[in-house]
Order: sequence, then structure tokens, then C-alpha cells
Amino acid sequence: MLRPGSHIVNEDKQISYRICHVSKCGKWFAVADMNLVMSASNSPKPKVMSKADLDEWISKNKCEVLIHALPAEMTFSDSALEKMNRDKWIKKRDFKWRIVKSLCSEYMLHEYLYGDGIGEEIEKLIQAGSPWGSRGAYYNAVNRFISLGCTKNALLPFKLKNTGSNYLHFDKPCNELIKRGRGKSDNSKSRSKTRGITNQDKQNILNIARKFKGKWSYKMAHELYQDTYERSELQRQIGEDVCTHYLPHNLETCISYQQFKYHLKNLVGNERILKKRVGNLRYEKDYKAKQGSSIDGVLGATHRYEVDATVLDLYVRYPFDKSGRLTMGRPVLYIVVDVYSTMIVGFYLGFDGPNWAGVSQALVNACSNKVDFAAKFGEVIEESDWPAHHIPSQITIDNGKEYTNSLVKTILKSELGVTAFNFTAIYRGDAKGTVEGTFNALNNEYVHYEPGSIFKGIDRGEKHPSNESLYKYEEVVRKLINQCIYHNNSADRVNKFSWQAVYDDIDVTPQALYLHSLESEMDGGQPMTSEDLPRIHWGFLPEEEATVCKDGLLFRGVKYLSDEAAARGYFNKVVHSGRYKICVKRSHQSCDHLWHKTADGEFIRFDLKNVNNDSPLSGEHWGIVGHVLEYAKQKSFDAQEVKRHQKAKRDSRNARVERDAAASVEGLPESSRKSMQANVAERKQHQQAVNQRREEQELRRHLESTHADISILADEELIDLDNEIYG
Repeated sequence: MLRPGSHIVNEDKQISYRICHVSKCGKWFAVADMNLVMSASNSPKPKVMSKADLDEWISKNKCEVLIHALPAEMTFSDSALEKMNRDKWIKKRDFKWRIVKSLCSEYMLHEYLYGDGIGEEIEKLIQAGSPWGSRGAYYNAVNRFISLGCTKNALLPFKLKNTGSNYLHFDKPCNELIKRGRGKSDNSKSRSKTRGITNQDKQNILNIARKFKGKWSYKMAHELYQDTYERSELQRQIGEDVCTHYLPHNLETCISYQQFKYHLKNLVGNERILKKRVGNLRYEKDYKAKQGSSIDGVLGATHRYEVDATVLDLYVRYPFDKSGRLTMGRPVLYIVVDVYSTMIVGFYLGFDGPNWAGVSQALVNACSNKVDFAAKFGEVIEESDWPAHHIPSQITIDNGKEYTNSLVKTILKSELGVTAFNFTAIYRGDAKGTVEGTFNALNNEYVHYEPGSIFKGIDRGEKHPSNESLYKYEEVVRKLINQCIYHNNSADRVNKFSWQAVYDDIDVTPQALYLHSLESEMDGGQPMTSEDLPRIHWGFLPEEEATVCKDGLLFRGVKYLSDEAAARGYFNKVVHSGRYKICVKRSHQSCDHLWHKTADGEFIRFDLKNVNNDSPLSGEHWGIVGHVLEYAKQKSFDAQEVKRHQKAKRDSRNARVERDAAASVEGLPESSRKSMQANVAERKQHQQAVNQRREEQELRRHLESTHADISILADEELIDLDNEIYG
């Protein structure tokens, strides 16, 4: 399936084209010659071709369609680039972006590629005093922006990679944010005694409007305006006291109540006034007109995924307690739902958040094979039970402060071809109605009937649900897997049927709708392959740091190894330069692997150090790993305490030995000899003979105590041995 990011290449790689943009109607494709884009001094404008012509051209030139690997730096954050001494790259990129940003909107790109062009807009920028006086500079930057994925990082100067770098001190980039207001004409005439309105008055009216929250009226707002801007404050000395007097301005210098109300409505608007009265959140949920639905603009299955999180109404049992009655609390459940079919395509159960880390784990799971996922927890399912392992075109999540907007968009678009990342207002469940409805179904159909569940109807006098927890983390995940399969194959979704679904007479379940849409409307979608696994982890998961040591990679107290990293000299570098940090990404579902992307765009997988398959961390969730590491720390602390007491016992016994030794030599003359004593070897042999006799006597007593039928040397024979040895 042709989509943005597809790489069209022939066998000898003489042809290397990238689909960098698709028209809104889906009929026209902008194709960039990547050989010229990455080598020429000026990026050429992408060619526009119809789908039929592009298919014919691909067939004629015997090309295949792959995923184009853009420069690795496009997927790195600014902090990662700074650690690579790419400070000047960031400055050059931001400088270009500020100049051409207005030309890179979706509307302007469509005009440039498929419409009348952007020559007039460029001319206006030049006449307005732009730093660039050449039209070619604008076209070069816009062409580069389009060809390299329509992201801000496309303007990074990649060609400087091999020319060295300037080692600058760390300097945070400056982001200038300009807000332009709308001009207003003065109302200089008035039928009353009050004067005409001015721009300063309008600004004062806005200042008053900002102060009001909750219940208020126009009269109250006008009185506050008069108290603030239409009276003077005088202070007079009367004796030893200072008195304050307020004098209203003359009516001719004021504006009337009608003027104030009229311009307040015009400046603020009825909608914003209502928002101030009820609050933004309540307005969006209860007052704003809603005529669309969650599937507006959704073409079919896998076109848009919705992700949301909630604290599960279920307590999870703590597995490291021998009594078995403790709980780890209520986990956070992240669910990914296909908007078109309402099929649950993935989930993640964690113990932190909600945050981007959990959302990313859920998205990785949504794109991964569910048979392998279920097998990790001991649940055996078939591919037909949960056939959801496709990469979506769009993703919708909460716009929480913990979600990194710009970097996520850049990575997902360049790595996986995710064309849109939609952020809705936080705490706005109505904006993600599909996934919110799924949460309600899970709670009402499954969670509220399990031991350790909590729900609104519980009586305060009853035993708290935390004391009734039954399932461990792995068992909860297994039950969630089975519940997702049940939901996907049992829910009634006949109201979401398209004409084609009705004609083909498919089942009414979300899974049937999902599979039918993939085949009939989405050309099979974009299923994940084994080659996609590193890109999916790198695209979705948050960026973290690990320390490279001589004996492996250290991350959160856990050691990892990699033969490929060793071959690249990652560990040998530590010997000469000391420890250093690299960017890695991980799956919270298992601590077995870490992923790292090199500067040349290749992926390295680091594996958990697991000697003889005996590591207690192998295959464990990172939440469990934390408990195991804490357990190891506690055992180490306990061992130190035991060592302290054992050392005291040892020293007590040694003190008695020292007293006995000192008593045995008490009264003997001290030696003044300067050289080594004579006959040391003979005395050593005598001690050996004494030790031998002691061992023989011990052996004799042991044999006699066991009534063994064995010949034992008589005392006379032992005496003869002594005579033979010592003479």
C-alpha cells in the first residue's frame, strides 16, 4: 500500500524515490528523488503523479516499495543532538523554520504541490524584510521540508555530519513566540455625553474580563471597570493620619455602560463569556454543540487508534509476601481501540501514570503479535482469536503535560508513517468516546465482579476490597487478554456497518468489522513484520539513558550485553575514555531487551545478562523488577548486619586465643637474635608428625565408634613409627 514514507527503489538502487506527501483526496502523490535531495546543493521540487501513473511507473521500472530510512538525527530529541555536539545544527534549523514556517502549513503545501503555487506569499515575505532576499532560498527550504517527511527536523543540516562539529557549551535554544492581535477602528462619535471608545479602552475591558471567574454579570464587570480605570486616587495629610480619597472622572472622559457591554461582547464573545461562567471543561462537555461522531474522517480499520488510561477498579495481590494477603494497589490500565470498528487492538497494565511511558507501551502492544504476547504470561491463544498487529495511520491521545508532542510526531511520521498524532484536551473523555465506552464495558462486565474490585456501591462498613485481592499481576493480564478477546468477538456493532458490510453480510462483532474493513477498504492495512519490531519500539517508546561500562550496559541497576555493540567498540571505548551514556528505549512489559539507534540509523538490541538462564529478572515486568532489586538491596543490608555481629563473635574468640598464647610465653626471655632462627625445617617436620598422629588417633576413635571390621595399628607399632621418623 502506497503511503507517505514509502520508498520506491529498483534492484541496483539507481532509482530511489520517496513518497513524501499525498493529497487530501488521495489521488495525487508527491514523489521526491532522494539521490538528489541528499546530494544536490538545492533540493528539487517533488514530482506530482496520479496513483495510476505511479503504479505504472513502478511496474515499468521493476521497483519495489519499502520504507525509506531517513537520516537518524531526524528522530533524535534536541537534548540528544546537543550531546552529539550538534548545537549549531539546532540553531540553523530553528533559524530556517522561523522564516518558512508560514509556508509549511498543510494548506500552503497543497497550494504549492497541487495548486497555483506560493510565489505571491514568498514575494510578500521578501518585501516584509525577510533575512532571505532570494526566492530560491525559500523554494529550497520548502522542497527539503516536504521531501524529508514534512517535519521541523527536515531542516537540520545533515550534510555537515562529515565536516566536523564545533564543540560549544550547552546553550538552551531560544523559541520566540509572537502573538498578533486584530486591529480595531475607534468609535470617535457618541450620542451620549460619554466620549468615543479607544484601543486603550478595549485593552482595559479585556483586562477586566480576565479577572472574572465563576458567577458574574455585566453590571458587576462595569462597576469594576469604573473603579479601576475611571477614578483617581488622592492621598491627603490630615494631622498625623493619611487619608485616601477616590474622585470619579468627569462623564465626558468616561465610556458608558452600553459602550462597555457592547465592546465586551465583541472582544470576548458570547462563547468565551459562557466559558468564564461555567469553566472550559464543563463548557466543552455540557454546552458546546456536538454534531459529529468519533468516526468522522476515519476511512476504515487501522486508520485511527484512540488511547486512554484509567486506574483499574481492582486491587492486585503482592507476590513477594509469604502470607499472600498484601496488595500492590490498583494498577493503571492503558487501552488502544480502533475507532472504526471499536475493536480493542492492544493494552498495557502498569503501576505508574497515566503518562506517555504507559501510552507508548500500549501502542507497542497494539502493533505487536498477540499470540507471542499472551504466551509470555502463560496464556495460549490462536492468531484468529486476536488478529490485531497493524500500524495505524493516526493516533489520538490526551494532551497531558507529560506527553511530548513535537518529538513524538517527528519520530512516528519518519519511522512508521503515522501521518497524524491528535492531542485532545486533558480530562475530556467525550473527545475520545470510543475508548471511554470500552473502559465502561470492561468495568461493568468484568472488573466489578472480581475479588478485590472497588465500585461506587460499596458500603463503608464492609471489609475494604484491598483485603480481598486474589490475582497477581500476571493473572490479571491473562484475564484482561481473555476479556479483550471476548469483547472483540461478542459486542454488537451493527450500527457501525457500512453499505459494503451490509452487502457482504458479515458478523456484527468488532473483530468481524475490523477484518472486513482491512480487506475491503484499507488494502490490508500495514501489518507489523519482524523487521518492523525495532522501528516500532524506537518510534513509540520514550527516550531514556543507559551507562556503557566495560562489562556491559547498565540501566536502572540491571546489566545488559550485546555482541554487536561489542563488535562496534562500545565497551572498549570505556577503557580509554571512561563510562559514557547512550540513548535507549525499553518495553515496560519485559526487562529482557533494550533498543539503541546508532548515528547511521542502525538498531542495536541489548539483551539482559542472564548467565545459565538463572537471572531472577528474566521475563519480568519492570514493576516487578523494581521489587526484586529492592529485595536484593534489603538482603545485602541484612548481610552487612549479620557480618557485623559475626565479626564481634570472631573477635571475642580471637581475644581468648591471644590471652592463652600470651600466657604460654609469659616469663620467657625475649630473643635478641638478628638473623633467622636455625633448625626451622626440622621443627616443621616434627609438627607435621604430631598432626599426623593426632589425625590417626581421630580416625581410630571414629572407626571404633562405628564398629568397623578393619585392622588398626597397635600403640607399639605407632611408637615404632615415631622411632623410625625421629630416630
